[in-house]
Amino acid sequence: KAAFNGGVLKPAMMQAAITVLLTWLRSQKVNLFLSFFLFVSMVHINIPSPPGKVIYQTNIRRGWKGGTKIKYESSGAEVVFVLQESRHDTFTRVGNNLHTQVEVSVEQLRRGCTLTLNPLCKTDEPIELKL
Repeated sequence: KAAFNGGVLKPAMMQAAITVLLTWLRSQKVNLFLSFFLFVSMVHINIPSPPGKVIYQTNIRRGWKGGTKIKYESSGAEVVFVLQESRHDTFTRVGNNLHTQVEVSVEQLRRGCTLTLNPLCKTDEPIELKL
């Protein structure tokens, strides 16, 4: 199906049909089974194998926003990934900044305290705020 959608199957079938027809015209003693086998073999040989699996890897940098395009050149073709932002449970984006809301009691403000926030990335250390 992919060969048909990619436009590869039609030329392969045409080449196989011409080869079988020319073979049959040269020697009309070739039976139908042998002609069919030749046709299928020619189609199978002329359809290129699908490309191998390609893995693209990148680090998403801080400050990249939704709609940022990441481009790769691969075997003569350009592959483009477009970042999409999703909602986060703790942080919201405002421009280039991340905002969050934390509830602090009056007592904590009066005495002073240290708040610990989980970072956006698991490889970063927790964020500590001293009030």
